[in-house]
Amino acid sequence: MTPPPPPDAPGVALLVSNLKTGGAERNAVDLACALPRQGIRPLVLVADESGPLEHVLRKAGVPVEFLNAERWRPKSSPAFWRNLFTTARRIRVACAAHRCAVIHAFLFWENPLAMLALRRGGFPRRLVTGRLNLGHWKAGRPHYQVIENAINLRTDAVVGNSLGVYAACHDQERFLGEKMRVIYNGIATERFRDAAPVDLGERYPALADAEAVAICVANLRPEKRHDVWLRALAEARQSAPGLKGLLAGRDSGEQGKVEALIRELGLEGAVVLAGSVDDPAPLLRAADLFLLTSDTEGLPTALAEAMAAGLPVISTPAGGVPEIVADGETGLIVPFRDAGAAAQAMVRLVRDAALRERLAAAGQEFALRRFDLDAHAAAHGRLYRALAAGGALPPGADRTPVLEAEG
Repeated sequence: MTPPPPPDAPGVALLVSNLKTGGAERNAVDLACALPRQGIRPLVLVADESGPLEHVLRKAGVPVEFLNAERWRPKSSPAFWRNLFTTARRIRVACAAHRCAVIHAFLFWENPLAMLALRRGGFPRRLVTGRLNLGHWKAGRPHYQVIENAINLRTDAVVGNSLGVYAACHDQERFLGEKMRVIYNGIATERFRDAAPVDLGERYPALADAEAVAICVANLRPEKRHDVWLRALAEARQSAPGLKGLLAGRDSGEQGKVEALIRELGLEGAVVLAGSVDDPAPLLRAADLFLLTSDTEGLPTALAEAMAAGLPVISTPAGGVPEIVADGETGLIVPFRDAGAAAQAMVRLVRDAALRERLAAAGQEFALRRFDLDAHAAAHGRLYRALAAGGALPPGADRTPVLEAEG
């Protein structure tokens, strides 16, 4: 456990939806655990439910408070609005108790909660909002963009996790000015580099006779396009019948469709649905290749983790993926929704050990350098300290963003 910063160190509240195993939640938790090494006192505020990541925070000595926000009530319900303002008051009380002048909300529905909690001259008084995806879910919902634009008027800084997200925000949003910064995701790279691989055949008997295993770590959501993933696996197995698949991630409403497609494609016994996995590192270290078929991403944490674990990766060019996967150098890029191209890329890696090893080594070297957690935390620390002191943002430019994690 890292020794706590002194009591007079700047305090920052990190506001997340829950502590389940999602990319945004994992990013926030890893950041909270690293901030004490940067002289920042973190507090994690959780809008809704706990989950496996609470143990990570408790083990690191990071304080956690639950807000019981009940955000899923119908918006027409008076109880929803009462709870909204009650939650904002809980945030103010928690931030005052921990002397957190800055609050950082990581996802869209936490942003208004954080904004309502702002208190001029009190706690919290400075607001950072996060952008971790391309905002595809706001399409056809103009009121969502109105909400985000209104929050931008009160926001002191906006943090995106890729240049792709930066560009999308400036295309879609108003009132950003020069508030936006790009800080690439940080991960505990050594945990993925050094993890002991699990025996996949022992844990998942269906994989015991696999000659190679393709893995994806992504919650079962429509935009992750597990249908394309499964069709690619089915086609690849026609040329490489010893290839099997492992899908890790909690169900977010798609599992029934995924299971039906597995039956339709005749993949029973050739693919395992592992469900939510608290620590994917041992699985990544044991697999042979990683395939991501998403339609949209910000900067996918799971892809960075796979690279850090030393896996060769294949991905669509979603969001910030082209910023980290150079086709033929640190991985392979395939077109959106093209199961045939993804299948060809998998077969290519299965058959060409030299290519597999070269891409894995280059991808790992890149990931260890680009996604260093302490560099990520240091970039946030500079931002938080400037805001807590009441000063201006660290230098940046509207049209040429500073890649903060590169110093």
